[in-house]
Amino acid sequence: MGRVYKILDIHVLVIKDLATDDLEEDTNKLIQSNKYSEVYWISGVNLSEINIGDEIDITYDSLETSYPGILTAKKYTKLVDE
Repeated sequence: MGRVYKILDIHVLVIKDLATDDLEEDTNKLIQSNKYSEVYWISGVNLSEINIGDEIDITYDSLETSYPGILTAKKYTKLVDE
């Protein structure tokens, strides 16, 4: 699905195809730039298992199509670089 950009309270902000150079960018500035079309606030993730910059794949039942989108993870997998 994408790279973890921000971790707040019970949500993780994930951006598909996020460049590592943009990890330090201001959140509002990055979202408002529309540089990335797939941006999601995700709940249902164990925050102790996730770090900023991690690539994760997420399975979910429904998606609120606002921008950024909002969804609850049904299942997630942290992807490992090989």
